[in-house]
Amino acid sequence: MNEAKKRNRIIALGAAVAVLFVMLFSLYFLADHADHIAHCHESECPICRMADQCATVVKQIGCALAVVAAIVAIVKWISIFAYFVEWKIGKSTLITQKVRMND
Repeated sequence: MNEAKKRNRIIALGAAVAVLFVMLFSLYFLADHADHIAHCHESECPICRMADQCATVVKQIGCALAVVAAIVAIVKWISIFAYFVEWKIGKSTLITQKVRMND
């Protein structure tokens, strides 16, 4: 594997870990401060503002993950279908069809 492909894989893995890190800690913050969020009535509360930001991040990442999962599933099914079609058609030769070839 060449260096550029290896570097791209490391960058993609780092980005995936960063997204997972942000999502998990946003969910942790929301769960940890759920009691405060339910009972706070101040308009300029920093915890409530942070909770709103965390909720927005979770919604955006959650929707993006659903779209990505759907696309991956579709591509996977298409590749499986293409493999079986190629396997079925690719195995069809003159010899497998028992065609007699005379000189």
